[in-house]
Amino acid sequence: MKTEYREHETFLILKDSEKYVKRLSMKDRGFLFTSLFAYSCRHEIPDFSEADSPEWFSLLFEMMTDRIDVDDQKYLERCKQNQKNGKKGGLAKASNRKRAQASASESYQPLANLANLADKDKETDTDTYSVSEAVSSDEDGYSDPESIKEAWRDLA
Repeated sequence: MKTEYREHETFLILKDSEKYVKRLSMKDRGFLFTSLFAYSCRHEIPDFSEADSPEWFSLLFEMMTDRIDVDDQKYLERCKQNQKNGKKGGLAKASNRKRAQASASESYQPLANLANLADKDKETDTDTYSVSEAVSSDEDGYSDPESIKEAWRDLA
């Protein structure tokens, strides 16, 4: 079962495979590992006659590459689905964002009108006080901090 080639950065080796891999010689384990890389990256199938136990090696290799093919197919389907979702989701989100901004500005309109009314207030406050006048001399009785505080409270 050969899947179409595409870039996928990983392949999985299931933990369940350990009990089968243990039956291989160390040479065949290395051969299996490098063969899985060659298959995953370039879909190259090794020459099984190079293995110490070609029957066992070919069976194990086939089981593991079937799993790689299934995972690759799932990954490809997920990529296609993400691409479709991205196309429609990105446009929908932008459209929803514009609508939300428009409705938000409409909902704040009464508050903006209220603020505008306050800005049109013609009355101006002309009361001005100079700190230096309030603290200028001892003759007014404002030289100590408590009397200054009292004077400011009286002004407010």
